[in-house]
Amino acid sequence: MIAALTLRLGLLFSHHGLLGVDGGAYLDTVNHYLYGYDWAGFPRPPLAPGILLSPFIDLFGIEAGYKVWSAIFSLTPVIPVYLLVRRFINADVAIFAAVFAALDLSWAEMMVTGALPLFGFALIGLCCWGVASIGQRPGDNIAKTVLAISIGLIPWVNQTSSGLAVIILPLFCVALWYFSDKEARQNLLSGDTGFPITVGILMALPSFPWYLAVSPGSFTYPDDPFIYLARATHFVWIQTFIIALPLGIFTLWKGNHPAIRSMGVFLVLMGLMAPWLANDEAIINIFYRTRYLMALPFYICVSWLLQSFAFTWIKQKQRGRAILGGAIGAALALMIGGFVYIFNLQTFYSDQITPPAMAALADLHEISPNEGIATNTFSMSVWVGALNHVPSPWVFDYRPPDQYTRQYADLRCVLNWADGCDPQQAASNLDIGYILVDTKFPDLNGLRNREHYLAPANKWGRTDEATWLQKRMDRDGVIVWQIAR
Repeated sequence: MIAALTLRLGLLFSHHGLLGVDGGAYLDTVNHYLYGYDWAGFPRPPLAPGILLSPFIDLFGIEAGYKVWSAIFSLTPVIPVYLLVRRFINADVAIFAAVFAALDLSWAEMMVTGALPLFGFALIGLCCWGVASIGQRPGDNIAKTVLAISIGLIPWVNQTSSGLAVIILPLFCVALWYFSDKEARQNLLSGDTGFPITVGILMALPSFPWYLAVSPGSFTYPDDPFIYLARATHFVWIQTFIIALPLGIFTLWKGNHPAIRSMGVFLVLMGLMAPWLANDEAIINIFYRTRYLMALPFYICVSWLLQSFAFTWIKQKQRGRAILGGAIGAALALMIGGFVYIFNLQTFYSDQITPPAMAALADLHEISPNEGIATNTFSMSVWVGALNHVPSPWVFDYRPPDQYTRQYADLRCVLNWADGCDPQQAASNLDIGYILVDTKFPDLNGLRNREHYLAPANKWGRTDEATWLQKRMDRDGVIVWQIAR
């Protein structure tokens, strides 16, 4: 774990500037709960990450504190992987599983984009460990405590993990009951299991008001189908049909323990959900995050498979230990290389507030600390609101939801993307005095092949021609215009 943490810290601090698609929203939560600022983005519960992140920022500052927090919390799903493998498979294999889980490529990506869901994944895994442990050892007070606290914390930490937990945990418990013997079934239906679950639910209930703002239908893109499948060439189909379904089905069929067979059910469920997408933010996050959560049951199922078949067979062969050691060493080298590669690749997509944009924000805060600043992407606007504490409307890549139609019409007017409107009135409606544009959005040098919604040809040229805008900065792809009053 120390080596994995060191690798993460080295990579994070090798990157100059603030990092992450969701980092602005995380800082926004800190600002709201610790300092009383208005929300720059969507309301979040106080541990999302708010109070969890604030000590790191207090100790190390915003940039360094966020990176240290990301390194630590991105490792948390390794804990339930280790505990489940140790208790239900083999203590030696648990180390193997933990090492490879710590180097998971999908979790490397999430460390960059935003590590909070990984903590939610860890809590889901701990719930599985807790209930499975109670079924085996009904007097295990540690398992009961972990189960109650994990259930109680999930909705306070991450909204997406809450949605996943509502789907996964009941199915896991039913599968565990079904695969268990008579004694374990009685344990699972007794107060030993029911009491910590009840306590956890009672802890979770007060978080319900935060979910009203992000319920299905609250943020829906009108032009897309409500639910649809990922494109045929997407890697998720390999995850589903080559990894999750074969391994999950084989594990639930041949697993040697109810908890392991239930993990097979968990993996199958993730494989079935992963290819689906939606145009609603609340729903798409649940489907989309299964691609990353499936890593948790994957490492447990793989550990069982290797322990049951490969490791035993290799050790029986002459030079088996050398073969095993060489294979593990090669796999480790491949995982470490892949981890570093994914980190560097993802930083390109996830740099929502680059150093030039940060410098521009610092200048604007000094010149006009209370003036709103519009941007050309949602995540950058959340960073702007979190850093400068000002209103920050943004340009949409798709047709905006109904509640943002007027805002976007006003912003297009200010940007000189619409005719026959009053830009001064529009700027007043938006409460902005500046436009901050990072020209890498939304297309990202052609890699995403995307354009802003209703943007004219030569869009920033059109903006530059506006008589009510004065260019204050144009450096490294970042442009700032001031709105004349």
